[in-house]
Amino acid sequence: MIPRNHKPIPRNHKQTSRNKLTSRNPEPRSDEILSSREPRDRVTASASPSFSLHHLGRRLMLLVLAVLVLLGGSWPTMAQDDDDESDEPSFIIIVHKDNPTTTIKRKRLAQIFLKKVKSWEDWDDGPSALPIDWIDDAPIRAEFTERIHKKRLSAINAYWQRMIFSGRDAPPEDDFNSDLAVVTFVAANPGAVGYVSADANLGGSVKKLVVSD
Repeated sequence: MIPRNHKPIPRNHKQTSRNKLTSRNPEPRSDEILSSREPRDRVTASASPSFSLHHLGRRLMLLVLAVLVLLGGSWPTMAQDDDDESDEPSFIIIVHKDNPTTTIKRKRLAQIFLKKVKSWEDWDDGPSALPIDWIDDAPIRAEFTERIHKKRLSAINAYWQRMIFSGRDAPPEDDFNSDLAVVTFVAANPGAVGYVSADANLGGSVKKLVVSD
């Protein structure tokens, strides 16, 4: 039996309850979803390593270009000048003023100082070639050896040790320690050949010998 005070539930009661629940917890709109995600996307982009490295690389490149513009290309110019200066030897070859030779090949000059060649090519009836060297620890001798012999001084000394040990020959006289001493010796010996500093005072008894490859 149905109680007298029982009231029938209206058919739209369930629908009304659903509407109340929906109104209390409304579903988010699509624009609200996008706006809620936007800050997170921005943080992710700013924290991205590729993003930071890209901008850092551009700044470094601009900084390098600015420095090069301020310098005006002075570094390459200085390097080129240094290379040009290094190509010029700090010494010259000298012979007696009566020696008709004006130029000599580098290899032949090296053979004269190694006593493999003992005559002047352009002086048939002249005296034998008489090379002289600086003292062993003179910087000019090390440069001369590397430029003319294309070897280190230790290799040339080893060559002369073998020559002395075998009794075949002796090295050139090598007790000269100044430009004046070399110039004086060459001036007194028509067949002599030596080397001095490029700015040495040659006087009137010796002349420069041009070396070519």
